[in-house]
Amino acid sequence: MSQRLGTPGTLHNSQCTLDYGASSATGSGNNLTLNLALTFNASWTGTKSNYLYVGDRGNHAVGWTQMGTWTVGAAAQPPVNVSVSPSSGSGLGPQTFAFTSSSVNGSGYINWMGMLFNYGIAPGACSFNYAPLSNVIWIVGDDGASYVGSGNLGVAGTIENSQCRLDVGASSIVKTYNSVTVNLALTFKAGLPGPQNTYLYTGDSGNLAANWQQMGTWTTSTVSSVGPALVSATPSTGTGLAQTFS
Repeated sequence: MSQRLGTPGTLHNSQCTLDYGASSATGSGNNLTLNLALTFNASWTGTKSNYLYVGDRGNHAVGWTQMGTWTVGAAAQPPVNVSVSPSSGSGLGPQTFAFTSSSVNGSGYINWMGMLFNYGIAPGACSFNYAPLSNVIWIVGDDGASYVGSGNLGVAGTIENSQCRLDVGASSIVKTYNSVTVNLALTFKAGLPGPQNTYLYTGDSGNLAANWQQMGTWTTSTVSSVGPALVSATPSTGTGLAQTFS
């Protein structure tokens, strides 16, 4: 596969990813410099030799020549919770939310993302876990301790609990050389009323993590402005030293 340098996109194999949108070629006098924006796969570790080959229009060439070395190793830096978009708003939906995480070791080093809508950081409510490497997403049940559905982003289907529903087929993932964006097509239910905080969690293959972090707010529906009411006391009259009152 080939692409034109400077246009957005990436090329990759099992060892590395080229961001050809961030790559370029510059000419000066007799020299041509090729700038390649590369991210190596963290599993392809060790010292590698750098080679260069050049050929011209006169069918002359300089064969592959070692020009240096590079040691591939994952940087001991945790991933970053970048953003959620939209970061605020209201409505039951359907609404697509874009959650973005990044790693200095490349998008392939991110292996776990958690996305949560709730009053605070607690399991349950509208909560999802996603594995970018396998493209599997799970929804957490109302008990906050188990999964009640799963799917592959972009494949037709829905998963839900009593508080929200995810259209898995209308959801998607976008990867760049160092970031992962998960687009969730969500519809909230009446079981999750009022203002909610939006949270993101990111874990990587080096067991480092960006812990739960509030990235925005969303009001799923308007909480009733009607106040509480005094209904009754039972029994309403009587006598005696001992009695249970409701």
